[in-house]
Amino acid sequence: MAQALEAELATLGLESFGTAGDPFDPVVHEAVSYTSSDQVEYPTCTEILRLGYRVGDHLLRPAEVAVAEPQAGSSPGSKERPVTR
Repeated sequence: MAQALEAELATLGLESFGTAGDPFDPVVHEAVSYTSSDQVEYPTCTEILRLGYRVGDHLLRPAEVAVAEPQAGSSPGSKERPVTR
């Protein structure tokens, strides 16, 4: 039953989003927790706590995420932070 509902909503354009490893984008993500890590070069979603939803370009609900940022004093280099939409 749930799969049929998901399929029907997908035909109407409903799309879920949010994947661990995505660059943090405050436009589409809501940070629920924030930590520092030497494993990331820019703010990164480390865990998706609640998927986000959109229809086309219209945001219905932001994804709730845990975010890690580079540790203070670490050198981010010349890489720009990717932004996804």
